[in-house]
Amino acid sequence: MRCGLASIIGASSIVGRATPLEMFVLAIVSTFAFELNRQIVANVSIDQFGSFTVFGFGGFVSLGTGLIYLCIEKKKRTLKELSALNSTSSLSLLGSLFIFLLVPILAF
Repeated sequence: MRCGLASIIGASSIVGRATPLEMFVLAIVSTFAFELNRQIVANVSIDQFGSFTVFGFGGFVSLGTGLIYLCIEKKKRTLKELSALNSTSSLSLLGSLFIFLLVPILAF
């Protein structure tokens, strides 16, 4: 369940822009990378409830894939068309905070 949640978080930055094949490849690669990340975190540090592993991994995958797609799409569109509104950015940050703080199922 945690791997699936981390993969969904990781794919959230490219949901409307990627093809189904690209999403499939991302899901396969992120599954193996999540397990590698989980093993590293288990051996190096302490993550009692696993939320750091899920949200940290998902956030970094999302950041990486978003930056890759930004570089690819920068050639096709102007930066003004690709930038988000301030209200959209604020609402996404608020939603992420809401999910992180108020979903207790991730603690088990």
